[in-house]
Amino acid sequence: NTRNAATLTGRTAELLDFPEKTACTVFTWGCNFRCPFCASDSGCARENEMSLDEMRGVVRDLASLGCREFTMLGGEFLLRPDWYEIGRMVKDAGMELQLITNGLLVTEEHRRQFKTLDPQTVCVSLDGATPESYRAARGVDGFAKCRKLLDDLVADGCITVVGTAKHTDAEDFLCSAVVSNL
Repeated sequence: NTRNAATLTGRTAELLDFPEKTACTVFTWGCNFRCPFCASDSGCARENEMSLDEMRGVVRDLASLGCREFTMLGGEFLLRPDWYEIGRMVKDAGMELQLITNGLLVTEEHRRQFKTLDPQTVCVSLDGATPESYRAARGVDGFAKCRKLLDDLVADGCITVVGTAKHTDAEDFLCSAVVSNL
């Protein structure tokens, strides 16, 4: 894939493009974590992040170019107050929606919104197979909440994906979880 920065009236959003198929859009660098392995250099939201109107134009342009999938990620997309409106725009434009979250900010209301948006997938980052390894990777105690969220999303009927940075115990855990669910 190629890495491009889209600029619109002085605002930026990082686009990881897969030509004619998917736009993975980092539309906020704001994040509630400070993970040492973060690929997007997230932390605080940047001053020049795109407005809702600018994102509306990006979604419209991507749809007109035949983009079929739009992935919302960050940072943590849930920190952007208008994330649901952007997700709704994506769906209304006829694109599939994918969501990637660290999971710790997801509330019951967010889960209801996920169901309403009917995303193709919801990916929850689970960087560790145990509470200890998760804490070592993320620097916070979030393993139990992420595990429960994964169970809740499956119960909600969401197609759920577990994302992980390269951590051996998490990879072993994921392999066993996939095999046990076949």
